[in-house]
Amino acid sequence: MSTDHDPIGSTQSGLGVRLAVLKDIARAMQDLQPPDRLIQTAVDSLHVHFPQLRAAYSTVAQDGRITVNHSVGPGWPGARAQASWCSRAG
Repeated sequence: MSTDHDPIGSTQSGLGVRLAVLKDIARAMQDLQPPDRLIQTAVDSLHVHFPQLRAAYSTVAQDGRITVNHSVGPGWPGARAQASWCSRAG
């Protein structure tokens, strides 16, 4: 068995995941799901393909408040909080 990295196999695998996620989103669009459900579908689909990672969709308000709209996967410290604040860089 070779220990060399297979860039072609990795690329094909990555393209397969992208295609699967896009198909899930397209199916939800075809079913006329509302925008928030489309986002949930995308986040859920990403989690299916990367279960060891957390997939999330967040928004940032004008005042710097970050709101996690949908999240699935392993937890992180402070995951109970639904909103937090950020400051502008610069």
